[in-house]
Amino acid sequence: MHARPGQIRATCLDGDPQALRHASEFAKHHGLAAQASFVSASVLRLAHGEASLSLPPQQLVYMLGFLEYLDDAQVVSTVDWAYDVLEPGGTFMATNLAAGGADRVFMEHILEWRVRGRTEEQLQALVAQSRFGRGSMAAETELMRDRAGGDAVRAVRAGVRRASARRKCGRGR
Repeated sequence: MHARPGQIRATCLDGDPQALRHASEFAKHHGLAAQASFVSASVLRLAHGEASLSLPPQQLVYMLGFLEYLDDAQVVSTVDWAYDVLEPGGTFMATNLAAGGADRVFMEHILEWRVRGRTEEQLQALVAQSRFGRGSMAAETELMRDRAGGDAVRAVRAGVRRASARRKCGRGR
């Protein structure tokens, strides 16, 4: 995925209107408003077919601070949704707190946020259960550990052609 400045378009999805407003203001402040759109949508509802959204095929789907709030079945359906909205050769990347990491302890005991830390093996197993692992296309997974101990999983999809340049995301795909 190589693009020159000004060629990148970002579609930002979040269920929190305040987060979307903040991101929109940030984009405007940095002269990026024309390159970004902000959509109030629940990825989990999209993944379960409870909502739909028309998106062009995406080069990158990136989820930060989301998977750790989901149970394993929800992670697999969310990764499946990402697979479905990617263009051929597109990349899915997501973060998940490490199992037993210091951040997780802080979040659960101080902030009272219930999160699921996962090991590298657990993340790989979830991606393997998704369309990235089940599909007829070979998908590569690469696990990365950040310096703070968080895990990230990356899966690359290649070789699928679609008949349409735009598709509706959600149930009935």
